[in-house]
Amino acid sequence: MSSRKDAWLGGAFKGVGTGWSGEPARSGDLVGRSAGDGGLRAVVGAATGAMTHFVGTHFGKLDRKGRISVPAPFRAELEAAGVTQIAFRISHQLPCIEARSRADFERIVDSIRRLDSYSEEREAWEAGFISVTEMLRFDGEGRLVLPEHMTGALGLPEGVAFLGKSDRFEIWEAEAGKAHVARQLAALREKHLRLPALPLHTTPNGVP
Repeated sequence: MSSRKDAWLGGAFKGVGTGWSGEPARSGDLVGRSAGDGGLRAVVGAATGAMTHFVGTHFGKLDRKGRISVPAPFRAELEAAGVTQIAFRISHQLPCIEARSRADFERIVDSIRRLDSYSEEREAWEAGFISVTEMLRFDGEGRLVLPEHMTGALGLPEGVAFLGKSDRFEIWEAEAGKAHVARQLAALREKHLRLPALPLHTTPNGVP
């Protein structure tokens, strides 16, 4: 673990067990689907900006060329939404790489555009979010090549963890990712954190 990574992560981590996904990528995933049902999903997804929901914690490998195979459940979610480009950036809050669909990226950019032009807040988001994002596509074997400056800044080793966060997923050093999940789970228990109650739907079916 590099000194840069040690400083960023803030010390040692204690891992906990989570699920594994070792299924290899399938040739043609997310690219080259111009006909049939896969092509239809791509067209529909592009037209509607379909939402993606990434769930679970999975593990994989980063090779020396920076290539990774996105976990099969995440690839299936991207394919169902017709996603062909994924936006990657280093998180400004956590020691990981964030990944989200282009549609989700553009939703955040729309929020940034609503800020006052040339304001300090807008400049911070434009430079700290838009300028540091890279759009990537899968290769013919369903793999991605992560930018070297991202993997190098985090000191990512061969073993990585993919953390699903619904609208995005994160790529962590494997043990650090497991430790992060463990800390957040402990916080939920210790602080008795609760979500706000969902509103009741009292309108009868068929009534606008």
